Amino acid sequence: MASREEVYKVIGFERQYQNLIWGGENHDKEHSVGDWLIFIRGYYDDAVRLASHLANAPTQDMFRKLAALCFACMETNGFVTRTIPLEMVRFASPRIQINAIRHAIDFERKYQENLSSDRTDGNSRSSNDYLLMFGSYLHRAEQAWTDNPGDLQALDDVRKLAAIAVRCMEEHGAPYR
Repeated sequence: MASREEVYKVIGFERQYQNLIWGGENHDKEHSVGDWLIFIRGYYDDAVRLASHLANAPTQDMFRKLAALCFACMETNGFVTRTIPLEMVRFASPRIQINAIRHAIDFERKYQENLSSDRTDGNSRSSNDYLLMFGSYLHRAEQAWTDNPGDLQALDDVRKLAAIAVRCMEEHGAPYR
């Protein structure tokens, strides 16, 4: 188990690593929501391949990468809060924005906890269960990006993807790179 704050630290270090190998924030700004969904899909597919071929696959490493990619998408394209109607949020200051993204994910996690309180078997979810949930919402984000001319619904799903990855790392560990 890892605290949410520890998970956020791990994600922050992964974001620093991504910026180091990809050329920093200027590189991130070149990418649309659709581009980020392609990157997320690639790493998701890698995680599924690992989980399906290796017992005790290091899927937590993949969740760290997936969560960081979701954060990068929201940092560069804005993010959507869980309000009706969907509300786009963008901030000039990256520091304010990352804290706002964390707050939006914290709120999403509370929403998820309420949904899972009715699990009848009483068991916690495995990393593979979270991979399946992640895949379902990734498909929804890709559909939203394809079907709608705007980013709002896709970014709403990206926030959910980040929250699923955070939840998995809270329950199963958040390994540092």
